[in-house]
Amino acid sequence: MPDLGRYWPKDTAPKPRKWIFANIDTGNVEEVNATLRLRLLGGDVNAIALDKVAGTLTGKGLTIHYLKPMPPITDAAATGSFNATSFSANFMAGHVGGIQIDSGRLDIDGFNKSVQTIKVDGNLRAAMPDALGLLDHPRLGYMKRLGIDPKASEGQTTCHITVVFPADKDLVFEQVDLTAEANLVGAGIKRVMFGKDLDDGNLGLKLTRKAMTIEGTGRFAGIPAAITWNQNFIPADFNTKIQLQGTAAEDQRKALGADLSPYVTGPDRLRRHL
Repeated sequence: MPDLGRYWPKDTAPKPRKWIFANIDTGNVEEVNATLRLRLLGGDVNAIALDKVAGTLTGKGLTIHYLKPMPPITDAAATGSFNATSFSANFMAGHVGGIQIDSGRLDIDGFNKSVQTIKVDGNLRAAMPDALGLLDHPRLGYMKRLGIDPKASEGQTTCHITVVFPADKDLVFEQVDLTAEANLVGAGIKRVMFGKDLDDGNLGLKLTRKAMTIEGTGRFAGIPAAITWNQNFIPADFNTKIQLQGTAAEDQRKALGADLSPYVTGPDRLRRHL
């Protein structure tokens, strides 16, 4: 990748060139193609101006920084295209830490503006601690808001995620437009809520910057249940709503604050809003 700079003149598409060399710092570029359109100023052959530039590149083993200091995309196989105002890359493989990228796309638009817009879109799979760990990065901070320790989780997830944000070094959470839909299999989180554990979860998750919804089945505080969890991250009518429907033993109901004795003893249907 560093050798590419010798063949790409600094005054040819300078802003895409600057971004590429600042953010793709390792790997092998196997093929580069460029198209230039020149214009004669006033018909003078000695006064030539670059009117249009576009190009493509193909590489593998690439390390791509989409938003420093978040973990970069590593070992990426990608094809990219650029012009004077934008850069795009399609990924066939890659990793973000322990997260596997099956396919994805990176778009940077607005090199003709003071602040560019970056969009990252991908299909991912990962172990729960890796996935939640990325969402807990200080740039995002989701798990901290929920009081969840990513290291106290288990299970696997497949996810489609889209993130759009300005290329601003002082980026704050409110500027990030994130949408994610994920399937969680065998999911477990210690002390996920009210000091209780979630185990054996098979759940669907929808996540945005503003809210989160989780629906599915699992064991909460040892109780097999259908689970619905709604969470708001911005001011709303409520912060957290959790609904459980299942069958709970007497001691399990008591642990959730639903002591119905002496009127109800033994296992019984539970419908509980937390």
